[in-house]
Amino acid sequence: MDPDLWELSEDGQGEDEVAAIIRLGQVGVLPEGVRFVSRFDNIVTVRLKRSNVSSVNGAAEVAGMAAGSVKS
Repeated sequence: MDPDLWELSEDGQGEDEVAAIIRLGQVGVLPEGVRFVSRFDNIVTVRLKRSNVSSVNGAAEVAGMAAGSVKS
């Protein structure tokens, strides 16, 4: 897992909502456990629970994932 993504998943409470950028393997197919924010082709910005970062990162629908910033 990318160090920034690891830090995002570990640095706070599991129920905290955090931001991430996901490159989808298939346009329009979102992994379970994310809240869609915006899309450009196969790149989406999402919000998800900190405790779900690892499982979403490993989801079949995700071709790549990067950390966003913590929602304030």
